[in-house]
Amino acid sequence: FDLPDDSIDVFNVVTGRRQLFNDDAFDRLPARQQEKDDILTPLHRTRELEDGIIPGKGWEIWDEPQGTCDGTYNVTCNRWTGHNCVLEGHHDYRGAIIGNEYSGWLVMTLNDLKEGVIILKLHTWHTENESTRTEGWTSVDNARERRRLGESLVQRYTTEYFHDSTVEDGSWERELMRSYETPDLPESFEFEYAIDGKVTTLNKEQFLKEKKQIQRVVETLTILDDPNFTKEGKDVEIAIRLKGSGRSIVFGVSHVYWA
Repeated sequence: FDLPDDSIDVFNVVTGRRQLFNDDAFDRLPARQQEKDDILTPLHRTRELEDGIIPGKGWEIWDEPQGTCDGTYNVTCNRWTGHNCVLEGHHDYRGAIIGNEYSGWLVMTLNDLKEGVIILKLHTWHTENESTRTEGWTSVDNARERRRLGESLVQRYTTEYFHDSTVEDGSWERELMRSYETPDLPESFEFEYAIDGKVTTLNKEQFLKEKKQIQRVVETLTILDDPNFTKEGKDVEIAIRLKGSGRSIVFGVSHVYWA
């Protein structure tokens, strides 16, 4: 929906989004300077971003139930009108913030990092249709398209990823109908992460080597392990993005561990 000109967009205020330009203002902006050709630069590289890191607009929350779901016994988590018992409201989901190349940068601030350790817990198995926010996009942040105000960042819980069936005794059974394997990444794939503005790029081979499969659905990537990174606690900005894979490769970030 579009808001009246004299109204306040509460959603934009809460999420910290900038006011979107109208078409006339957008057309008056200078063209973005093209990135320098770095074809001779090694694929595993660290560099400073010339234009800074701008949070992308294509990331969304996936499969995370409503409510407060922190694992404590007395929380209100995942309560739905279709539940017959309040004890059904448990946190049995694999929620994450998901995105693809067109989602841009996912930017986070880690408070009071002291020991120089940062580990990402990833979901590399998401599918193209699950990234609903970038549907129809053909570039990062769908740069030349106008997005309607008030769109939700949250993909509500649905059952489209599950197959419900009834076994012979009449009891209900849920069968998981998806793969949790990393898909075949294109040769052009790159995974970039930034720590306080310094960007490191991993190509397909390097990413698959660095990613650790701890358990069947537990994938981690250590992006910092340096005891000399800081002499005292400090807030650190990190960011990640995908490149060279369009909408076909969708990753999720479910946890960030740091010390």
